[in-house]
Amino acid sequence: MKVRFNIFIFGILFFLNGFVKAQKTSDKKAVDTVSYLRKFEMNKDKYIGKRFGLLMKDMIQMQPKMAKSVFNEDVNNPMTSTAFRFSEKSFDDTHTPTLIVKWRTDDIPTGPIQFAEEGNNYRFSLGQKNMLEKKIIKDIALVNPQ
Repeated sequence: MKVRFNIFIFGILFFLNGFVKAQKTSDKKAVDTVSYLRKFEMNKDKYIGKRFGLLMKDMIQMQPKMAKSVFNEDVNNPMTSTAFRFSEKSFDDTHTPTLIVKWRTDDIPTGPIQFAEEGNNYRFSLGQKNMLEKKIIKDIALVNPQ
């Protein structure tokens, strides 16, 4: 009986130790994501006026996992910005670091981009990356850094 009790206590302690380490890793990853994205925000002069493809090419360590654009009825400026998330968290979560890329006005059709975003449930796909690649960056901002 005493051996079973010791094994039970050991099992609980082992489980709790793993849980605490997982939490620390998750917190560290969030901090690493923020510092990684902050580098792009601080060096935004390198990207403003350039194609989005350059920014994606420089994002070696981490690529966006989610993307959600702002679409307007304005024919002259139908897509003003896109929010990029680097985790699978929903856009309803207001505490997740998000890189906002504002776009210069252009004549690239936005219908396929909107269809791809909604069709993929806002998961950033290779097809979306290819569609956005030629868009010109107007500004970059990091929101919700913690």
